[in-house]
Amino acid sequence: MELAALIVSIISILLSFAVTAWQIIITIKVNKINLKSSVCEKIFDEYLIKEIPNARRFISFDKMGKFIGADKLVKTIKSLIKDSLYFRYNDRKFYDILIQKLEELENTIVNNIDKRIDNIKQNDLTNDIEKLIGEVYEIIENKKING
Repeated sequence: MELAALIVSIISILLSFAVTAWQIIITIKVNKINLKSSVCEKIFDEYLIKEIPNARRFISFDKMGKFIGADKLVKTIKSLIKDSLYFRYNDRKFYDILIQKLEELENTIVNNIDKRIDNIKQNDLTNDIEKLIGEVYEIIENKKING
């Protein structure tokens, strides 16, 4: 009987240590994610909330179907690429994915600036730009959530 009580006590102590160690590991992981999320917010929130939507609203087509008003968005994208350099050294995989998507967005815009585009293709171009912007937001939001 005393041996059984001793074994149960030892198992309880070991289990208590294991649970405590597990909680410490989880807390460290959560703190790392929170820290990374904080860095993401500092770098990207101004772009996501103000800069990109503000620059996007200038894009339009004139009466002749010419794609105009994209200069501000192109400058915003270039600035975002520059400000993302922190991740080149901190999280290269995220950086590469983000930059590839930003460059795809920039190329889509730049390749159409001042071109005359018919109504159907105007809709396609607008949808392409919106889709790429949405993908940039998704990449950044996933980084903020998952660290």
